[in-house]
Amino acid sequence: MNTSGFGKTQMRPPIVDGIFYPSSKIKLKKQVEQFINSVERPEDNALAVITPHAAFQYTGRLIAEAFKAAALREIKTVVIIGPMHRDPIDRFALPTARFFLTPMGKIRVNNKYIDALSKADKSFVFNNIPHFEEHSIEIQLPFIQFLFPKADIVPILTGKTTENNIKRLSRSLHLTFGTDYKYILFVATLNTSSYIYGTDPEAEASQFERLLITRNWHEIINAAEHKGLSACNLTGISSILAFADSINEGKYKIEILDTATTGITTRSMQKRVFYTSAALCLEEKNEEVR
Repeated sequence: MNTSGFGKTQMRPPIVDGIFYPSSKIKLKKQVEQFINSVERPEDNALAVITPHAAFQYTGRLIAEAFKAAALREIKTVVIIGPMHRDPIDRFALPTARFFLTPMGKIRVNNKYIDALSKADKSFVFNNIPHFEEHSIEIQLPFIQFLFPKADIVPILTGKTTENNIKRLSRSLHLTFGTDYKYILFVATLNTSSYIYGTDPEAEASQFERLLITRNWHEIINAAEHKGLSACNLTGISSILAFADSINEGKYKIEILDTATTGITTRSMQKRVFYTSAALCLEEKNEEVR
């Protein structure tokens, strides 16, 4: 098994503090609290949420809306699935670090679940390098620390988007968390569209949201393969949809919570990024998620 990276490193330090969010503990906690308090919709029982990952000034409110949608639950572990923006590999990267650090303190990695995932499928590898380069998971941590201070995390980075990878990841989620999901929050972090010359980011964002509501991950992947979607981490969200299909008799609904955009539009091109926050809630059956 690949153990590339930082060997026995125990702590994954923050890499975008002071850039994407405040490096001061006091300022960061205050800003997170302000974002949470600005969300008008009530707390809810979401099993999974979709969050963006950019500077707080652009996405903080959306991230707050997503996590608040699960704030009524007793969350013990947060499984965070993010993309590898740089040099994506055809694998799922797990960290060997025991803690992830933010200005608000350290948050423990659940090694039991990490080990279980590594044994669930050979596509999981221990590789710290992408985790030390990637910011998408880090952006979520202050909100987890504020709303779920006792929760630990399971950080997973996805590589290339293929149907095979989605099936492998969703199956591994089911094997590892299928009996424990009542106390687990699943997070797929992605930006709905990105800076790509010649694309229509607004149309892409609308298409992604439409497909998301239909819950059809096959169509999401089909659109990506035909260059209709440039959203990062389609593997993560598609795997969570497939996992949700396998529990609670597949009874769940998805709600788009909010959207935002940043960038500029000129006559020659659109340099814009669209962001979406959404929540996946199980519909009532014999059991409830609490």
